[in-house]
Amino acid sequence: MTDSNAARQAAGDRGEEAARTGAGRVPNDGSAPLAVLRLFLVVAVLGLVAAFAAVVFEIVVHLAQNLLWSELPNAAGWQEPSWWYVLAMPALGGLLVALAFRLPGHGGPPHLKAWVPTLWRPSRS
Repeated sequence: MTDSNAARQAAGDRGEEAARTGAGRVPNDGSAPLAVLRLFLVVAVLGLVAAFAAVVFEIVVHLAQNLLWSELPNAAGWQEPSWWYVLAMPALGGLLVALAFRLPGHGGPPHLKAWVPTLWRPSRS
């Protein structure tokens, strides 16, 4: 028996078992459309919540950029940010990310292993 015939035979055996036990059947009492509608509503609500969270995140990022690159330099009296300020802001961001890896939990280090060189690994807490 070839591999494809064996696969067809196995699938046929499972199909006969499902027909005998009633597994995989959709109830004919009208509840299937209601279940699909319920699932659709749950997915729609989750999509709306995710979209709202994304918009709020974009607003926060825009406000932070405006504060760090426009408001603070203007408050310091600069026409444009000084060279050391341009270097300090990304360095400060990198420091915050490094400190975030030290927070309790397992959100960072396992994923970090995929791209961090083997010379340096974050300590596990």
